[in-house]
Amino acid sequence: MAATPEQRRAVRISASGASLHWDQIDEDLSVDGLVQDAERRHLEERLKTVGISVKVDIDRL
Repeated sequence: MAATPEQRRAVRISASGASLHWDQIDEDLSVDGLVQDAERRHLEERLKTVGISVKVDIDRL
C-alpha cells in the first residue's frame, strides 16, 4: 500500500504467469490468490446488498 507508483510499475511476472514479484518492495503475489480475493470481496458485497454481512472463506465454498 505504501509503494510509490514507480515501484508498483516495476513488477515482474513469473515464467508460468502464476505469480507477480516486486523486487524493490520485496513483495510476491499469486494470481490465484488475487482471483480468490476478488471473488470473496464480490460475494461479500453482493450479500451486503441484501442485508447480510458475513466474511466469506472462499476455500470452504
